[in-house]
Amino acid sequence: MHQNYSYYRFSKKVRELDNNMCRHCGKVGEYNELHAHHIIRRSTTLTLANEPNNGILLCARCHRLIHEYKLSMFQILDKLKSRANFRWNEVYNILKGKENVD
Repeated sequence: MHQNYSYYRFSKKVRELDNNMCRHCGKVGEYNELHAHHIIRRSTTLTLANEPNNGILLCARCHRLIHEYKLSMFQILDKLKSRANFRWNEVYNILKGKENVD
């Protein structure tokens, strides 16, 4: 239950940060049509596990493309630089090192 609540809080905050819109294609949708995706796997870094800036809102289609490796996080990340307090350097360095990117 605790893990589900943590994810709920994470998901809610990511939705607020991304204005309930897919960061890749711009689709606006209902709750079940948009997914809060962890940029860096939770198991990789505990400090970023539930950090909303480690999340990105994606529609079901774009989320599927990420997991099928048909869309790279690097193609999306530039769009996140405008977020307040986005820990770009930390996220980028982990991604560049290819450490367990979802």
